[in-house]
Amino acid sequence: MAKRKNTLPPIKKISSRQNPFLKSLKRAFSDGTTDEGFLAVEGPHLIEESIAAGFRPRVVLVTPSGRTKFGAVLRRLHLQTERIEVPEAVFRSFSSTKSPQGIAALVERRRAPLNEILNRPKVFIPVACGLQDPGNLGALWRASLALGASALMTVHGTARLFQPKTVRASVGAIFRLPVFENWSLRDLIRKLRSSNMLIFAADARGNIPLHGANFGEKAALLIGAEGAGLPEEVQGEADALVRIPIRPECESLNAASAGMLFLYEAARQRGFRYYS
Repeated sequence: MAKRKNTLPPIKKISSRQNPFLKSLKRAFSDGTTDEGFLAVEGPHLIEESIAAGFRPRVVLVTPSGRTKFGAVLRRLHLQTERIEVPEAVFRSFSSTKSPQGIAALVERRRAPLNEILNRPKVFIPVACGLQDPGNLGALWRASLALGASALMTVHGTARLFQPKTVRASVGAIFRLPVFENWSLRDLIRKLRSSNMLIFAADARGNIPLHGANFGEKAALLIGAEGAGLPEEVQGEADALVRIPIRPECESLNAASAGMLFLYEAARQRGFRYYS
């Protein structure tokens, strides 16, 4: 019997930090995205999540130890995915984590038409208005996916969605829930109103308790920054200010925790039937 040939493409080795291609990749991993719109992700879990969600990594970087440890991940890659091996020290210069795992990738970004999403009958969209902590923003992204939101939107002044810490905190939601970032408040409100959406604002002084708000139809939820909450001009655009009833000695919840409770209540009111 003829011996089966190895059909996996070869792994290219680059060792110099001065290599122009590696320099461009380093910028991508610092910014979180490339000019062409590819996402920079690190670690086997996010790479496997991208593959499971139907995306094809464009480039995978791996260290010698990562090549051995994550052989199964490398075998799952599309044949056209470029594989590059770099020394451990070079990889550490790319990494945004304290303990690099030895594998990273550039992956195509999920894109979806906003108008099509807003025209869905049961659309529910959280809107991050000035959240500064990327971990909280990533956690909100993850909860939005888990509890049936149709998308996530952000306004000017919010942490960048695709910076490494936000991406890690999203735990794969980055590949499954569409996001639309960096909107001006005026354009955002105009867009939501034109789609006949109710606009709720999460506010500790709101006159409607969480369980009293009707999230059963098309709705958007404005969530303010940690500590400062929503600016007055944002509150003024809402149809209703909704509060979470908490003990009086507790000033507030952080943005991610509050957002999760709102998302859960919206999902509960909809009978946990997810429309996206």
